Amino acid sequence: MFFKMSEYCYTSDPENSRSNGKAKSILVHRKVWRENFGEIPEEMIIHHKNGNKKDNRLENLEMVSRSEHSQKHHEINKIIKKIKKN
Repeated sequence: MFFKMSEYCYTSDPENSRSNGKAKSILVHRKVWRENFGEIPEEMIIHHKNGNKKDNRLENLEMVSRSEHSQKHHEINKIIKKIKKN
């Protein structure tokens, strides 16, 4: 089951349940990564390479540090500003 909260896609995660027994929600891109590569270290982020948060294909995902992630988004924002100027 998929549902939308913000721009990201979420799904239920029956392996991790709340104290009331209901499954927790998990970001689809993190679930896809975890199913293919194992647990994600707490300090790492799963980044959508093409910027489309709904494109959760494995080839569109990469694991980066928080600082790498910030830098990637900074560069993307610079490009967007440049395009808007023209």
